Amino acid sequence: MMKLGFIFGLLFIIFTGCSSGGSGDAMPITQDNINEYAKKMSASAKAVSMSDSNIEKTIQIYKVPLEDMGYDFDATIINTVKVLQNAGYTSLSTTTMKIILPILHIVNENPELVVENGLVSEDTKDKILTYNKFHEMKPEVIQALEYVEKCQDSNNDICSIKQYVQILLENNFLSPHENYEYKTEFLNLSVDNVLYKVDEDKRSELARKTMIADGKENREKAQKEYDEFEKNVRMYQDLSNNYQSLFNYKVPYREFGKYLIHQNGKKVNANGFIAVYTKPFKLKDGTIEQLKNYNPWWLE
Repeated sequence: MMKLGFIFGLLFIIFTGCSSGGSGDAMPITQDNINEYAKKMSASAKAVSMSDSNIEKTIQIYKVPLEDMGYDFDATIINTVKVLQNAGYTSLSTTTMKIILPILHIVNENPELVVENGLVSEDTKDKILTYNKFHEMKPEVIQALEYVEKCQDSNNDICSIKQYVQILLENNFLSPHENYEYKTEFLNLSVDNVLYKVDEDKRSELARKTMIADGKENREKAQKEYDEFEKNVRMYQDLSNNYQSLFNYKVPYREFGKYLIHQNGKKVNANGFIAVYTKPFKLKDGTIEQLKNYNPWWLE
């Protein structure tokens, strides 16, 4: 276990060293620094007692060697999180995040003790707790939730999918891709277009007319009317599917659904939300207050 801790610690500083960005607090990435830090971590890992608490082990293996070299542990953690969140998904960033997750986890599990025992400062603890709670949150999710609040405010503290879609449309929440075939129609969608359902009775009636029409001229007229209907069906089905897909892409359903409940208080499954959801819904109590604390410092 001590060897594993040493390897994680070494990789941690190797990857985070490049995040210093001239800050002066995080350890710069140089071979000399890495070698020195590796030696200090190795010695610290051997000296750790199995009876030590997890926080004490973390301090001895991760923090003490770094500070012995004159660098700041808090700054290194914070800078690493910022770099990872702005670097995109790469094998390097994925590996690095896995390495620092134990530190983020121990802060999350012991927020008071990590400060009392000197692992991190109060400010760093608060930043890590905020990150752990909201790092998957996207600005688009917050906006989508604020639209639910707006819908509730105008509908006796409850919202329907039709009312919600109307608000999305009024605020131009979604825009089609530049090369989308029905871009003009997309920008002029109505709620009925977004929630499009084929009028099967009309389809059957038009199809029947093509079969019973007398004379060539009437048959051609009936066929043209039927073909025009089917053309519109294809267009509006495509428009509806595209809008719903864009919403699902822009607003991840797991994050969005965490803050929604049915009118009866049960959790909402927001997968395919616009396409499949029909019951009245609203925000969980306290959601807006929680979101006011959203401060994505890691995206700065």
